[in-house]
Amino acid sequence: MSDIADALEALLGSEGWRLFHEHVKAEWSPAACWRKVKATDGDLTKIDYTNAQVGLLMNWPAQEVARLKRSEQTNEPTMSRRGGL
Repeated sequence: MSDIADALEALLGSEGWRLFHEHVKAEWSPAACWRKVKATDGDLTKIDYTNAQVGLLMNWPAQEVARLKRSEQTNEPTMSRRGGL
């Protein structure tokens, strides 16, 4: 497996990630979102958009590991700093 996938899997399995993930879940729980809506004069659109973006960011490490594993199995080139092969 690639160094990136190994690093991301180590991140996902770490206690620090678990603590961070729990914190984000608490900050963006339904109750916390309603507090945010009240604090922004009821602008649910911005809170909903931000909540969706936070979810995407939190899911990225696991999705990237899965993508890297799939590309290794099919021998697809992965992106490097120089771009695609």
